[in-house]
Amino acid sequence: MRLGMRGKLALLMALVGVMPLVLGTIILVTGMRRIRLEAFGQKLDAAVQADALYLQISKVRHVEMMLLSLNESWVVSRVEEMTSELDPSVIEQIDRNWAGLEAGDEPVNSIINNDLGRLLTQFMEIDPRFVELMITDRHGNLLAATNKTTTFRQSGELWWERTYLEGRGGVYIGPVRYDRSADTWSIELCVPIRGEKGVVGVAKAVTDVNEWMDYPRDVGEFDATAMLLDENGIILFASGIEPLTAAIDDWPGDLGWHAYRISDGMIQAHAPLIMPETIGSLPVDSRQWYILLQIPVQAPMTAVRTLTILMAIIALATIALLFLAGLWLANKSIASRLKMLANAANRVAQGDLSHRISPSTTGAGSVLGEDELDDLARNFDRMIDQVQQTHDELAGADELKSQFIKIASHELRTPVSYILGMAKLLKESKDPDRLLQALQSIAAKAKRLDEIIHAMFKLLPEQQYVEQVRYGPVVLSELMEEVYIDTFPFVDRRNQRMVMELAEGLPDIQADSDKLRDAIENLVMNAIKFTPDGGMIKVAVFPQLDGLISIAVTDQGPGIPRQDLARIFEPFYTGGDVLQHSTGVMEYQKRGIGLGLAVVKNFVQMHRGTVNATSSPTGSTFTISIPISAPPPPGRPDRPA
Repeated sequence: MRLGMRGKLALLMALVGVMPLVLGTIILVTGMRRIRLEAFGQKLDAAVQADALYLQISKVRHVEMMLLSLNESWVVSRVEEMTSELDPSVIEQIDRNWAGLEAGDEPVNSIINNDLGRLLTQFMEIDPRFVELMITDRHGNLLAATNKTTTFRQSGELWWERTYLEGRGGVYIGPVRYDRSADTWSIELCVPIRGEKGVVGVAKAVTDVNEWMDYPRDVGEFDATAMLLDENGIILFASGIEPLTAAIDDWPGDLGWHAYRISDGMIQAHAPLIMPETIGSLPVDSRQWYILLQIPVQAPMTAVRTLTILMAIIALATIALLFLAGLWLANKSIASRLKMLANAANRVAQGDLSHRISPSTTGAGSVLGEDELDDLARNFDRMIDQVQQTHDELAGADELKSQFIKIASHELRTPVSYILGMAKLLKESKDPDRLLQALQSIAAKAKRLDEIIHAMFKLLPEQQYVEQVRYGPVVLSELMEEVYIDTFPFVDRRNQRMVMELAEGLPDIQADSDKLRDAIENLVMNAIKFTPDGGMIKVAVFPQLDGLISIAVTDQGPGIPRQDLARIFEPFYTGGDVLQHSTGVMEYQKRGIGLGLAVVKNFVQMHRGTVNATSSPTGSTFTISIPISAPPPPGRPDRPA
């Protein structure tokens, strides 16, 4: 059975309509799910990193506040005074009777209501996260507290020993544990009280974990569950979970480069909560915790499912309409005109660029009159006209390239122009030293002329050799002085000013001095040309991050048009007709053939550096950035045994 064009178009349109819909839906759902999960994972990761930093800062601030307030001179003096007033026999009696005493009994009442106790109460009024505070002397005996503690003598407690630290003193941040006297899950913050002769006392603050972890979190439109974990994934704090009774399944410990993970239907991200090694010159003894945030995977996927269903409905409706319209158009002689266009394209593909589609053969065969196929036929003819024109233009491209090469050396004759200009300027000079210096500069320029011309030819793709960069130590101040001396006569002739700004402490760099100087002088000479008479050229040298040195040359010219800025480093690009270039040494706005900046880029790239340009109506800035150090020598292959 022979299937006609109409049937083939119908079958093709059905396949083209249905298959992309199915594949597109699969790809859409998969892609959107991945993008959605990635976006929420990254957002969750950023949020948990911010949480860890916030919690670390809050604890450090608590410790700093305790150190600052409890190490004031009057507090230290009061602790020493109260320590000296305690009789050992009285201490033993208090310690024996402490468990049976009430808050209103003596000496409990005196410990709570003395001046140090009132100071500790102020801490609790300032920050609700403080639920209990106490101060002991250097022997561990209780001097002041905000409430009755479980014991009077604290010297046997781990927190006291870690803080007293055999008289040296240190900051101790304890693990999450249940504090009986404060009746809450807490973290202990302990700091020494230091006098002139060392540690005179120890202070402990019990902070409520629930208050510490209760703060607003911004992770988008969904609420994230926050947990505090230890290094083994044991849950220390989570809403609705008793601390130390559960753990995170398959705890990774370290996610590596992944921003998040999916576990048990939850998107999870965690970050380590690590306290600094020292606070106020005191060593810090602290545990490592992890902050974990998680969101159910289905929460962000709801929008994906809704959008997928909506797009599928729209796609089905669109495909049905297009299918019916396509069948109707196929029945109205579309197939014949498509065949005509195919035949024309085949003849052109075989090299017949003279073939054209007659306008009368398209509209005449269409029942509905002219339409897009007729426009396509006319556009096809115009396209062939352009191809023919391009073909003719390309025939002379090699000749044009040869012309570019012939005149390219003319634009790079900066050393020769310098020699001629310097000789002209020195006709009126009678100073022997100046004449000698000028002759030396002229000799150096003439010697480097051949090197510059060879460097220009390295821009050509057919060049068979590659000149190596001769690295050596370069003192930037000396290099910039040479640039200044070489270009000053041209600046002086134009009544311009050149300002050299060298940052302090510039390091010596490893570079090819000649190539780097040529690149900088090329930019400076361009700045001289495009800066009006009496204007200023600014050259700045400064270090950058990542071991780079930058040299920026700024002129006061009319700026570079936006459409030219992206192409100015291309060889032979001048923003105008290359065959009508104007060569000049220092005349205002003289243009070359577009090789100068290409050579600058080539020399800079040979140093593994970059060059870029910015421009405005008030001037342009060209910035060279190259590494301070030379690249390591390439490894040599091992010789066979």
